[in-house]
Amino acid sequence: HNQQEVIEALRRLQFPAGFRESNMFDGISDALSRLKDVKGKKSIVVIGTGLDTFSKHTWDDIRRVASEHRTVIYGIGMTWVLQTTYSRYESYGYDMSVPQMGLLAAEARMKTLAEQTGGLAHFPRFISELPGVYELIAGGLRRQYTVGYYPTNRNFDGKTRKIEVRLNKKFEEQVRRENDINGDDKIDKKDQKEKIIVRHKKEYSPSRKFE
Repeated sequence: HNQQEVIEALRRLQFPAGFRESNMFDGISDALSRLKDVKGKKSIVVIGTGLDTFSKHTWDDIRRVASEHRTVIYGIGMTWVLQTTYSRYESYGYDMSVPQMGLLAAEARMKTLAEQTGGLAHFPRFISELPGVYELIAGGLRRQYTVGYYPTNRNFDGKTRKIEVRLNKKFEEQVRRENDINGDDKIDKKDQKEKIIVRHKKEYSPSRKFE
């Protein structure tokens, strides 16, 4: 709530010279644990490459932890910084195919983690795109709302359950009519299209203490 506290905390951070390891999984796990008892809507923004080389937690661990928490994760992938570096090395004749494949896998992890929790991952290619990405995330947070339900399956055994959210048929029909600008009763290239995307948490794991 206090922007100055955030700024002061960032100023106190010290990065060891030459340290090249990445602890993304441990960092996300720590952030989620700190937010566990915080009431209301909760979101975190992960800014990084998606690479992890040094965490105690595995990819499966962090996916399970994320599914158990009611926190939306947004990702900002920074792999473009490394890709620029790799491209420079390749121009000198170095084979950087393995690192490139690693970056693709890292981006896939960022995307999966965000979508699983109802968030969205962004992958800018230039630093000038970042302000627009921040605005999109802020806008999404402002328009976020809560939908809940009581599960008919009352066996809270901790097993993962899938969640699917669908648009109401009448609402879809209303949007279709609003976008049918030329009045031919169908949506085509001549019409102004407005694609509706529903983003939500994909699954949850009800434990015996589930409420």
